[in-house]
Amino acid sequence: MSDVLPGKVPILESAGVGFSYLKTHWAKWLPAIGILSLIAGWHEWRVLGSTSLNFVSIGTFCVWQLVNIMMVAGVYRDALRKEFAAPLGLTFGRDEVNLVGVFLCFFLIFGVSGFFVAFILTAALFGLVANAGLDPSLADSNPEEFSRQLVEAMGSAGGLLVLLIGITVLFAFLFTLIRLTLAHVATVARGRILIFQTWAWTKGNFWRIFATLLLIGLPIGLIGGIVSSVLNSIILSGAAEGGQSAIVLIIAGAVAHFPEGIALVAWTATTAHLYVGLQQSDDENSEGPIALD
Repeated sequence: MSDVLPGKVPILESAGVGFSYLKTHWAKWLPAIGILSLIAGWHEWRVLGSTSLNFVSIGTFCVWQLVNIMMVAGVYRDALRKEFAAPLGLTFGRDEVNLVGVFLCFFLIFGVSGFFVAFILTAALFGLVANAGLDPSLADSNPEEFSRQLVEAMGSAGGLLVLLIGITVLFAFLFTLIRLTLAHVATVARGRILIFQTWAWTKGNFWRIFATLLLIGLPIGLIGGIVSSVLNSIILSGAAEGGQSAIVLIIAGAVAHFPEGIALVAWTATTAHLYVGLQQSDDENSEGPIALD
């Protein structure tokens, strides 16, 4: 596989493709966004209503993510091949199964890495506590006092070091996520799971892809957040006198998650556009470029 990319990602043009797709196709994806938002609200209600993590909460989360995968696959098929599974655009087949595999791989990549980083930081923290002569039981009995003593033991240099480590870890995760951002669309486009094969495709375009996705997420998130806050205040205040029923809380949660569904459609369409421009043939039997009409 060649490391030479076809070119640099045009930020404004690429973001415009996502908004253009959303403007043209919003009506047919509206029901699916509504379903996804309701499931997200349902899951949120289950989590908030439970004092501990249980199988029901895990189940609602899995259903939420499964519908999310179905919607992503549907938008990719529509954007790349003009295939829309009426009436909702949601179906479950080979593309969805492959995307489940991609999501599981991402979960393992970031989950294992996150666990490893957390383990190292925890070990370092316990070492600092032991060397400073702090009482670990104080963390449960008096967290504020324990935090104060820990900050004093670390000093300004230690606090700065922790901050730098945190920023470095976050950037590493973000860098990996952006560099592999074409894994999902490539998997749908080529009909087989592709993850690390897409790493070279985004070489030299990290900041451009990041800026493109940010340009889509910021305005939708800002406008959607304002609208959701207003609607939520109306919904919850209207039910305040009689108590907040499960239905009201689920609807309020759905309204809060609705902008996420809108952004998901725009992001997915944008990454489909990026795939068309950045894809490379990784073997002689590759299907080759797919035109985005």
